[in-house]
Parts: sequence; C-alpha cells; structure tokens
Amino acid sequence: MDPLLALGVLAALVVVATALGLMSTRSAGRARRGSGERIDPDELGDALDGTFGSMLTLLQFSSDICSRCPGTRRLLRAVAAERDDVSHAEVDLTRRPDLAARFHVMQTPTTFILDRGGAVLARIGGSPRRAEVAAQVDALTSRRPAHTHEIRREEHP
Repeated sequence: MDPLLALGVLAALVVVATALGLMSTRSAGRARRGSGERIDPDELGDALDGTFGSMLTLLQFSSDICSRCPGTRRLLRAVAAERDDVSHAEVDLTRRPDLAARFHVMQTPTTFILDRGGAVLARIGGSPRRAEVAAQVDALTSRRPAHTHEIRREEHP
C-alpha cells in the first residue's frame, strides 16, 4: 500500500474515532426516554423491599468495581431526600448479573426513573448530572413544566 494512502487512512480513522468518542461522552449522564417496560419490584429483590416510591423511584444499577457508583448513589439519595414522593433504590449487578442482561445495562452506573407502577420513564447511562436528574424528576412529578429535552408526562401514561 502506498505510504501516503496508508497515512490518509490512519488519519481518517483517528478523526472518526475521536468524533465517536466525543459523541459518546456528550450523551453520557443524559436522560433518554424509557422503554415504558414495567418492572416487577419482586424481581429486584432486597433493593426495593417489595415496593416502589409513591410517585417515582430512582433505580440505580451499580457494581463493585464501579468508581463512579458511590458518587451517583449520594447524588440520587440527595435528590430523593428532597422530595417526599421519590425514593432511591440500588441494585448491585455484581450479585445480580441476570438483571444486567434483562435490562440491557451495558455500563455502571445506569439509572432508571420508574413510576409508582414500575414503568421505565427515563434511562440515564453513566454518571448522571444532578440538574438533569432533578429536571426529569420535577417534570415527571409536575413540579415544573418540562423543557424540550425532558420527557413529557403525556408520552408515558
């Protein structure tokens, strides 16, 4: 292969890899619309004590080797503590790898925002941003109008 062509191909690969990495980093920690799939609280075992929050549950999937999970735990607990109708639960995927496959969790932390019936309203891959979580919770509990990037209540009955 011509050395100049090889250098051009290598440069193109570096540009594409960099662009994909930047897009991945930009989307990490942002809420995406949930699947609407319902989760049975009994399926999660001890994490929920058999019940969801009265309005919403912040369900965190973590693992023993996750360095960002303790910070995410503190953040989600703080957001839940500010609201009477929101609870936080954590599932350790190290002990429950079946749930990682079941819910398609590819990274920890991953957070689901569930309604009181267990429907997945939103999903956040990676370390969530406090403002993002608070905005989602507020929009879903009708404390504030939803912004354009937030999930609107009528989309998820």
